[in-house]
Amino acid sequence: MQDITEHTGRVNVPALVIAGEHDQVEPAEVLRDNLVPYLPQTDLVVIPHTGHLIPLEAPAALADAITAFAPAG
Repeated sequence: MQDITEHTGRVNVPALVIAGEHDQVEPAEVLRDNLVPYLPQTDLVVIPHTGHLIPLEAPAALADAITAFAPAG
């Protein structure tokens, strides 16, 4: 994983980090330990039974996670 911590301090809006339960490219544990702590307002959602291609593997679960996070307009 590339170190982007010097840039994450510029984020001043709520962020949603989504990980696949079985993602071997960027595992949820790596995101939880190395990204989430550096974003001030972050939710981490782990989509069960998915790898790195969540939009293809579980599009409905992905849409649900985004919908639950995003404020109603």
